[in-house]
Amino acid sequence: GCPPRLREALLYQGTFSIGEKLTFMVMELAPLVVSWVLANFKGDAITRANANAILSAIKRSLWMNNAFRAYVHLIYTRQGVKGDINEHAVRATNSFTLTFFDNTDDFGQPATVAQLRGRPVGDTKSERREYANIVRFEHYWVGLMPLVLAGAISCQFCKAETHPSYDCPFPKTEGWFGPANKGAEKHAAKVQKTLTKGKKRDGEGSRGGTKRSSAFPKTGRR
Repeated sequence: GCPPRLREALLYQGTFSIGEKLTFMVMELAPLVVSWVLANFKGDAITRANANAILSAIKRSLWMNNAFRAYVHLIYTRQGVKGDINEHAVRATNSFTLTFFDNTDDFGQPATVAQLRGRPVGDTKSERREYANIVRFEHYWVGLMPLVLAGAISCQFCKAETHPSYDCPFPKTEGWFGPANKGAEKHAAKVQKTLTKGKKRDGEGSRGGTKRSSAFPKTGRR
């Protein structure tokens, strides 16, 4: 029921940051646009310095994964993509990239997450989901360190899965009047609270010491 000129104006503006309690976005639905996010990983191996080693480990593991090889070969062959099963496996991983998010845990320690992105393989939603599951649930190792599957990344502002709330570009935009990102302040307060509790427990333990039980009376020399 929206007039064409109003619809055009709303889509042109896109984002309306009127105030912290009144901010909304208008966009045209594109059902054929699919996410390139394949998986999120955490663990001791997840550091920016290890980016090449992580990506190499993921690709090599998938190239040796029979389920992955057979699946991409089936899809690409049906789509008319030239190549054998080995070439198709390499082709599927050529678009892989890593994006790092410098998160911290409840103790303020680094808890970096790496997001694996790549071109979806499949013609239907179920096929692309199956492909993503094969990639997601493979076991990857960087040396002796495993890549641990992490939870989803979700922005509370724009609902994107490609960045956390603290990294959303909208609140950083000049002239933004919408809700501010207070997640960093809340997390800092949570870290401080956790550390304070830990110090209290350590203090109580050091003061307690060990005492001789009164149930066993002292005995002198005979």
